[in-house]
Amino acid sequence: YECEVEVLIMAYHAYVQACSERSIGELLRFLRDRAGVFVERGRFPLLVRLLIAIPEYHAMEYMFGYLVHHGKMDLLLAKSKLLGSTGTPK
Repeated sequence: YECEVEVLIMAYHAYVQACSERSIGELLRFLRDRAGVFVERGRFPLLVRLLIAIPEYHAMEYMFGYLVHHGKMDLLLAKSKLLGSTGTPK
């Protein structure tokens, strides 16, 4: 699943560079389905990776809900603390 997530992140950034709003929308809809699979498999760090790498927070709000519902919000908070305000590891 990790490789899939990295490819999806690269695709998102490629679509942004190409200004392909339609492709970005399709990718975000696809992510909604895949996020459910990741949750079923208990792969919450993958949701965190997606939230950090793809700044579409409004469209991906459901991922925050998954993390809160399953008591995994600490994963996101720990990662954001590690990255700090610069977005790079300390």
